[in-house]
Order: sequence, then C-alpha cells, then structure tokens
Amino acid sequence: MTSKDIPTDQISKSDIIDLLEIQKGPQEIVDLWYRHVERKPKKGEEQKHKPIGNLDGSWHLNSSEVEYLIGLLAAQLNLQSRNVRKIAKDADKIGEAKQSLHDAKRRTADVQSNRDLHRKNLILVLNEVAMSGLPRSVTRQIIDMVLVRVDGLPGADLKDLIPVQYRETSDVTSVGSIVCAGERIILDKSYSIGVTGAFTEFGELIISWDSSESADSCRAMGNENTLTISICDGSSEGGYSSRVFSRLLTTVLTEMVPLSEKSKVLLTHTPMSKLLEDRISHKNEEGKYVPGRVVRDFSNRDVLEAQAGLRSAGATAVNVIVHRTGWCWSSGVGDSALYLIQNGEPIKPLILDPDITGAPTNLIRLDSPVRVERGEMVKLQEGDVLIGVTDLVAEYIEADRNRLFEIVSNCKNPSSPRQPGYWQDLFRGISGSVVGDDDMTIFVYVHGSEALPFDSMTSGYEEANQTYTVGPLQYEEFEKEYYANHAAKRGAKIIDNKIASNLRIIQETLQPDWPEFLPSYEIVQTGVNDYFLLMDHFGDTEQDDEYIRLDRLIESSDSDGLNKVINLLIRIEERMNECRISHGDISPTNIIIHQDTFDFKLLDLNTLYVQGCFPHDESGHKGVYGEHGWPCIPSLYSHIFPLRSLRLSVELMKSMIDSGRATKGSDCFSPSSDEEYILKSEKLGDYFTDHNGAKLDEHTDELKAQCPKMDESRIREQLSSLRITEIYNFDSWGY
Repeated sequence: MTSKDIPTDQISKSDIIDLLEIQKGPQEIVDLWYRHVERKPKKGEEQKHKPIGNLDGSWHLNSSEVEYLIGLLAAQLNLQSRNVRKIAKDADKIGEAKQSLHDAKRRTADVQSNRDLHRKNLILVLNEVAMSGLPRSVTRQIIDMVLVRVDGLPGADLKDLIPVQYRETSDVTSVGSIVCAGERIILDKSYSIGVTGAFTEFGELIISWDSSESADSCRAMGNENTLTISICDGSSEGGYSSRVFSRLLTTVLTEMVPLSEKSKVLLTHTPMSKLLEDRISHKNEEGKYVPGRVVRDFSNRDVLEAQAGLRSAGATAVNVIVHRTGWCWSSGVGDSALYLIQNGEPIKPLILDPDITGAPTNLIRLDSPVRVERGEMVKLQEGDVLIGVTDLVAEYIEADRNRLFEIVSNCKNPSSPRQPGYWQDLFRGISGSVVGDDDMTIFVYVHGSEALPFDSMTSGYEEANQTYTVGPLQYEEFEKEYYANHAAKRGAKIIDNKIASNLRIIQETLQPDWPEFLPSYEIVQTGVNDYFLLMDHFGDTEQDDEYIRLDRLIESSDSDGLNKVINLLIRIEERMNECRISHGDISPTNIIIHQDTFDFKLLDLNTLYVQGCFPHDESGHKGVYGEHGWPCIPSLYSHIFPLRSLRLSVELMKSMIDSGRATKGSDCFSPSSDEEYILKSEKLGDYFTDHNGAKLDEHTDELKAQCPKMDESRIREQLSSLRITEIYNFDSWGY
C-alpha cells in the first residue's frame, strides 16, 4: 500500500508518522505531503488538493511536529543520496574488477602461450643435448636437472633419444669404452655401456674397463695429429681413494706430464700430493674453497673422496703417445704391460714388468718413489696393433701370448669389438683361467693408413769444408750440429725422427696463426731416417747487429735496461701461455732480441712442445733449472720455471746496480759463460720439490743479505713463484 492508495480525507497524523518511521520512499512522502499543501491552481486548472489546514478537523500539525517530520524527511533524503553514491561507486569497482579480470585472463593467455613456446624450445634444446654425443651420464644429468626445475616435460621421451650403446651388464664384468679421440674425453663410472670406437684419421682406439666401482680408469686425449692413451689400475688397498687417484693420475698423464723418467719427481712424495690437493680444492676469485677443475668430471662422492685424502691410494699405469707420423712412445709403472703386434712379426712387449705376477705390486703412490719402465720407440704401420693391459689381464696374456692374436683378429673385424658379448666372453675367459679376482683393464689401438707427410729433399756433405747441401742451398758449420747460410739467412740442423715428428705436429697445430716469436721452419726428409730442420737464421755478429742474444743484452744493460728485460721476461711467459706452446730449454742463450723493437725470438727449436708431443731428453741449463734439471720435464709448463728463475736473478742484479754495487749486468754475473746465477743451481731444485716452502725463509734471508736494497716481500714473492704448485697450475690451461 502506498500513499497514493490512502484516501486524502482519511489521512491522519499517525498515518504520516508511520509512513516515515517505516522509511517509506522520500518521493512518496513528498507526493503525499504535496497533496495537502495549499497552492493556487493555474488558470483553467481545478483545485485538486485541499489546504493542509483543512482536513475536516481530523488532525492539525503544530510547529514541533512539522520540524520532526522535516527532519525525518531530510534523513531519508540523505540516506537515499548515500545509497545512490554507493551504488555508483560499487558500479565503478565492478567495472574495474571486470577490466582487471579481463586483463588477468589476457595475461594468463599470454603466459600460457609463452610457456608453451618456451617449453617447445626447451624440448628442442634437450633433444639436441640427448643426441649430442656427450657421455650418457652427462646427458642424463643435464636432462634431469631441467626436469627437476620444469614440470610437464616428456622426461622419458627425452631420455629415450639418448643413443643406447649396448647397455648390458654381465655377471663377470661390465664393459665400456671411451668414444672420440678428437677432444677431451670424460669418464663416468656410474653406469655401464658397451664398446664403441674412437676414431682418428690415423687409427682407431678401443678402450674398456671393468665394473663401475673398480679402481680402474681410462683416459684418452687426441687431436688431428696425436693421440695420447692412459690406463690406470688402482690398488684395492685405497678403496675409493685408489679409484679417484687413478682417475686423477690419468688426467695428469694425458694432459699435463707424459710419464717419463724425468717426471718421476711429480709422481713421488709430497710434490705430487700437494699438486693434486691444490687442484682438487682451491680458492676461487672470491676467496672461497671450491672443487678444482681437475675433478669437474667427477661425481660428488668422488670429489669428497678426493678432498678427504689420497694417502692410501696407489695405481699402476700404461701411457702411450701415438703420432700421426706413426711413431709411438710409451712408458709404464707396476704390473702393467704394452704389446705390439705387427704383421708377420712375433709379438713384441714394449712395456713388461718382470715381476708382473709378483707381490707386492710396484705402485705409483703419493709418498714413495716408483720405477718407470720406458718403452722402445717404434714406427707403426697400417694394421699394427697396440694392446695395453694391467695386472690380471697381463698375467692372462703372459701365460700364453698367442691369446693376443685372437684379440687382435677380432678387433680388426669391424663388427666384433662393437658387441658387448665379445668383451664379456673375453673377460669371462680371463676370469676363468687366472687364479684370483681382480679388475680387468685393457685398451686396443689399431693404427691406420693416414700419415703426416714430410717434404723430400736431396742432401750431401763435403768433408773438406764441413758443409751440408740440402736442396738448393749450402750450409756452413755454425755451432754444434747447426749449419747456416748467411747470405740467404737460413739455417739447417740435423734432427732425429722423434724431433721431426714433434716439429711436424707443432707445425700443423700452430697453423694458420703462427706465433710471431717462433722462426718459420720446415722439416724435410733426405733419407729413410734422415731429417733436416730448415729455418730462418738470425745472426748475432758484428756484421749483423739487428738482433742480440738475451744473455749478452743482460750483461751489457744498466738499471733501465734490466728493467726492460724484466718486463720482456714477463711478456715471453704470457705469450707462450697464450699460444699454448712450451720450450724445454729456455735460457738467455736461446732467446734473441730485436734491438730496435725489443721483439723476441726463440731458438733451439728441438725442444718445442705442444700437447701430445714426445717427451724430449733436454736436461736444461743449471742456472735456470737447477742442478738436476727437474723443471724442464716436457710439458706445457716447461718454460715457466726458467723464465721466473731468470727474472729473479735480473731483479737482484738491478737492485745491486741501484745500490751502487755494480754499474751493469756483467758486474753481477755472466750468464753467457758459466750459466750460474745469483740463486745457485743446487738451490733452485728445492722449489720444485719442496712444496711446503721450508727453504723459503732461508733463501729469502740469504738473498736479502746479498741485495739489501731490494724489497724483502718482492724476493719472497719471486721465490714463491718458483714452487711447483704455482707453476703446474691446471686452471691456467683450462683443465
């Protein structure tokens, strides 16, 4: 019922108050009130409402009642106004919410679209990873890491793309192989795979090892010209330590120092221990201890094991370097063996421990010396086979060497060594024929037909005037076995086949960016085993004063000149490091300096060294290497020790001149005559073997007494830089 439904003549005061108190609509109340307001009708309009005061005497409003009614009405109007504003505000919020919802839906659609795109791209990348040829364990690790972080990826499908290489396990053994001879090769012992091959242009490598928890380790490193193979058999005495140690040792053998008589010092007592410890864990650029790069391919368990200590570890080893030229160099330690099988010739042991079945085994250890067996250098022909084995397999073969022929005949068959069953049968036969139980380690290398060519030239020698004619030029005797043609500025040196192979490998390795500090050269073959090194000749005479030998420059220099020499020695080390080339006979007599530009050239190229070269026999110069010449062990690091040793002597000379005790270098010592420098040769060797620096304080005090004007901290810094762990730094070479 509304106010319009109430007859006007029956409206009472209580009716109006009731309407207001029940919050009747303001407009209805106004209409009701208006009906009772006296107003004058317009012209022609009838009077519709009676005056308010004329309600047939039914009721009258006094002033207070009018105020009360007006108050109620005002309140109703305010409430209505607030409601209208609230509705408008809510409408705005609803509109904003609708827009936000729309935006959110659009963003969700965009995110989903981007997610789908990223997911698709991520799957494509993981597909490439799965089929990249990386070791299976590395590939699975990469995929698993992504699967943990990204939901909804087809993990099973991705892993199915990883090439399966005969994943089988035998009751006798699990076998595996290393694939790829053209790059650094990673071993992961956490899984078993079948046997595939590693190919080069000049041969094929097959490597296998025993169970995943064994102490054995295999590693190969090669490029287009050289292949280095190492196998290690860890001792069971050391448990995990031996397994870890053997893997570390193969890294050292293939990538750092080829196993040789000269490198024994690195494989004995504290230097090897400290070397490995510093590389296993070292401080990063933020000063925090982190696992070193030498263990970057290890599992977390093996890294922790390596960090915990390797004192009980031991290993036997075989190390082989094969050049594309066909020349092969080898060495071994302990109950290990290397056999050569050539067509039509009897089996020839290159490495064979005479006590191969004896006990205790001669092991490479961290704290005891070892006996290194050197193999005869041989020239491989197409089809020749090298078989390297350790302990149990060596015993099996030594019981009947004809067993080698069966292995070889199968390995020459393209399909046999690719089948796990072949190796399982082989190892099963070994296990059944040899008393005892041990790991089985073997590699097989079959040499190919690709050969690194040498240019051929004719040569002749005239006894009367002691001259060689090689090709079109005649060379006069210059010094030792070096001959020179001064007019053509060419030199010639007779070299053996090992040096010829090394220099030929270096020549191809360094092309096309030939280092400016190396004279250009060529290697020519003048007979079956006759080689000449032909190179640029740099004179050092009164008639040819363009270059000066470094030893003579040092002797003639004053303080400013020696300061230039110091900076030059730093630059020589940096450039050789950048080019990844070393020199096994660094001395002032083998470096010449351009007197105008101060550019340098290295002479005596016989001992140039890049990764994979044959170890040379250079003993070094006492003044920069020490009495025993240990620091000239052939490796990528050979040049560092003598350059730093020489730099220390030059800094001490400069201090003497600055203090007024001398005027030029020759007043201090004569490097061109006696090769004896301020730090005597018998003391230099201490820094190559004394990793704890026990001699550091003693020698610092001694040199400080000789050169009181030189800063003591500088002397100590220079002496410390000679320590083996500072020089043989894997990180500097990216290992």
